[in-house]
Amino acid sequence: MADAPDLGSGRETYGGSSPPSRTHFIQGEFMHKIIFWVGLFLIINNTSCAFAKLAHKKSDPKKSNPVTENMAKAKSPESVHDNDEPMHTILPIPSHDEEPSHKMVSAPEHDEAPKHKKSHDSGAHKPHWSYEGKTGPAKWGHLNSEYKACSSGREQSPINITSGKLKDLQNIRFYYKPSKLNILNNGHTIQVDYDKGSSIRIDGERYDLLQFHFHTPSEHTIDGSLYPMELHLVHKNKHGKLAVVGIMMVVGQHNPLFDALWENFPAKEGKSHEHFKEKIDLSALLPPGERTFRYSGSLTTPPCSEGVKWNVLLAPISISNAQHIAFRDLFKKNNRPVQKLGKRTLWEDTTP
Repeated sequence: MADAPDLGSGRETYGGSSPPSRTHFIQGEFMHKIIFWVGLFLIINNTSCAFAKLAHKKSDPKKSNPVTENMAKAKSPESVHDNDEPMHTILPIPSHDEEPSHKMVSAPEHDEAPKHKKSHDSGAHKPHWSYEGKTGPAKWGHLNSEYKACSSGREQSPINITSGKLKDLQNIRFYYKPSKLNILNNGHTIQVDYDKGSSIRIDGERYDLLQFHFHTPSEHTIDGSLYPMELHLVHKNKHGKLAVVGIMMVVGQHNPLFDALWENFPAKEGKSHEHFKEKIDLSALLPPGERTFRYSGSLTTPPCSEGVKWNVLLAPISISNAQHIAFRDLFKKNNRPVQKLGKRTLWEDTTP
């Protein structure tokens, strides 16, 4: 007969040990709940902080991402002009310390009314020439058969002007009218094509004014000395013969008569400007006095054609230092060295 349980003790036996009390169950369940809620609180709190930080970053412009900010600036055309150095409207001029790389031909300077051609490379008969290096003046005669006079000619220009053979030369008569500004940067100089109707008379013969242009320093020298600049006024008669008037330019007082021209220099080679409202009057630019040196010479640029009637005025005109610098910013040096006078006669006018 199996033993009956001991009812007097009020408890059952479990493998010889006392069973856990109800208090133990309650305490364990309570601790689990505390751990659960604390953990849940920490998770919610950390998540809230993370969202708050993210919202703060988006709303604070001072802490924007520098990488994305720089990319946005790079894509913005306004930022280029705001942050970079200013874009120069004049020029980048080809460095004269290096061999120039002019790709465009100048309009013929002395032999005919200029034709504005943007590129001489389109015509193989007009090879590139310059004032320095392998295509400079010493090489002109070998660049093309059309230029052979540049090296083999006997009556080349410019020359060194010293005391000439004295003679009472008939004064040049100038019949110049105002012209609108037709300005061309031909890669070798600034050239202004003059409106028709202006002319000169030399020894009773008419020569129509075609254009004028500049050289720096001067091409002719006076007793071996160069002037800061030289102005060439190019004319042609009805037989196609050329007459050029050369005027020396010294640095001194500002010349307001050049203002409209200087302010509208085309900065880039091959570019031309035509201004109908702006006028220039060469008659107002002529120096006082009409004494000249005269001799038979040539073009001072390829093809160096001879038979040009040269008239170099004794009196110079003035430009300011700022005007001189403005031209030199475009053309640091665009003069041909002097050539030998040889057997030619240099005439010097004796009367005003």
